[in-house]
Amino acid sequence: MSGTLFYFLCFFPFITLQRGEQSSDVQAYCLIYTMTLFIIQSVKGKIRMDKKMYIIYIIIILGITVGMMATVMFSGLNFTGILRYLATYFGLILISYVSYSIFMRNGGLNERFVKVGINIWLAVGVIQSFVSRNFCSNIVSNARTSSNRGVFSLASEPSFYGYMCVFFGVLVLEFQTKRIFYWLNLLFQVVFLAKSSVTVLYLIILFGLIGLYLLRERGFKGILIFFIALAGAVLLYRFLVGRIDSGQRMIVFLNTLFSGKNIWAIIKNFGNDGSIYIRFRDIWICIEGFVSYGGMPHGFNTRKISSGYGSMMYTMGWIGIIIIICIFKLMRSAYENKMARNVIPVFLTIILFSAIQISNPIIGFLVGYYMYKRRNKGIQGQKASLTKYSYQEFGGKNVLFHE
Repeated sequence: MSGTLFYFLCFFPFITLQRGEQSSDVQAYCLIYTMTLFIIQSVKGKIRMDKKMYIIYIIIILGITVGMMATVMFSGLNFTGILRYLATYFGLILISYVSYSIFMRNGGLNERFVKVGINIWLAVGVIQSFVSRNFCSNIVSNARTSSNRGVFSLASEPSFYGYMCVFFGVLVLEFQTKRIFYWLNLLFQVVFLAKSSVTVLYLIILFGLIGLYLLRERGFKGILIFFIALAGAVLLYRFLVGRIDSGQRMIVFLNTLFSGKNIWAIIKNFGNDGSIYIRFRDIWICIEGFVSYGGMPHGFNTRKISSGYGSMMYTMGWIGIIIIICIFKLMRSAYENKMARNVIPVFLTIILFSAIQISNPIIGFLVGYYMYKRRNKGIQGQKASLTKYSYQEFGGKNVLFHE
């Protein structure tokens, strides 16, 4: 029961039981629930984690401490905006640990729960697209969209819907069955339902990283086949969607791209998109603030920043950079597949600098899953190495021989 509710709260973080405008898009239900589970496990003495998990958590707590000290230094005892950051970073610890412990108890990811979650997002998105645009808006925190954007499904806005699909796509990598079907399912949601220009940028980054990997591993022939297939998919999308909704943001961008205008016209078109502009502006503010302060933390008493990793870097300084590196190394260590190990960690690190809230429990869920995968991979490696040895009789004694 505890695992089922945990999956639900991680997969639907924008659902709210309250009416009216909320102070935050991501709701705190998952944080409250995981805090309760953590306290119960602590009382029972069932807190179990390996050395590498301790190190990551200690560094995050150190970052919180440094951020608090910087807050007092620059703002005195004015803790107006501090609670949001404390909830975000302590939530990352609690949610990732509870996620890890549930995976350890259940022997991995519950594929059926993930599939159900994806299909619920799809069903709501389809109903909003073809039946009622405001369907479920009364249970979603600060639900919003516009006439030239897609639907929001169970997220606060189309771009959040899009990035939830991206994270589900990362989980689909772990499926044992129907992997291709669910990738196509999620791609349909991103392109035809969310219609989020920001999420399409994420996909462009992903395809670019895959292209670089193929170029390095398979040479020019491999990357040529990949980009021919990709170009064909883009042309098909432009043809199909352009006939239905020529005013959609991505169709406008593609029309600009295919119109023969120079690169500056295309960049200007993207720059005129408000959601993209805000995200790039906040990333730049974080980088500029980090550099101008020499990596010193700004503290937590700051305005809301539309950059997940950027805000970590801005508020915690160099400790934030170390946390980002630790999570990156964790992701790399979790994958056995060479392509996934080289592409997915870089991709997730890049997009987490955009307006993806670290407070979103899907982030802690993934971090916990990577902790589980790394530990499980280590155990499997030890078992594999032991199978290379066997006991054989030698001189009247059983001796361990390497096979």
